[in-house]
Amino acid sequence: QRRQRQMCIRDSSPNIPPETAFAIKNIEGPRFLINYISSNTDLSHTEKQKLLEISDLRERGYALLQHLTKEVQLLEIKNYIQVKFKVDLDQQQREYFLQQQIKTIQYELGGSP
Repeated sequence: QRRQRQMCIRDSSPNIPPETAFAIKNIEGPRFLINYISSNTDLSHTEKQKLLEISDLRERGYALLQHLTKEVQLLEIKNYIQVKFKVDLDQQQREYFLQQQIKTIQYELGGSP
């Protein structure tokens, strides 16, 4: 599940280099995987240190999973806003274009624009 979250984040975020996916796919042990993902997230240095100081691997994994879940949710919201903005902008541009066409047709037909 952590691996899937990290891959989802990697696919959604332009800030994560493509070699990260290769590294994650090739990590065998859960301890190294959790540590690798923890050290390669967008957490502050202090937050990363706190995460890596959790001695129980399961606890550290859950803490990491919580962070990754929040990160995925933020990326999904950001993506939704960008798509909504693009749709709204496209609609406004279409309406403006149609209004200009109507004005041109009216002018060509001898009517007032």
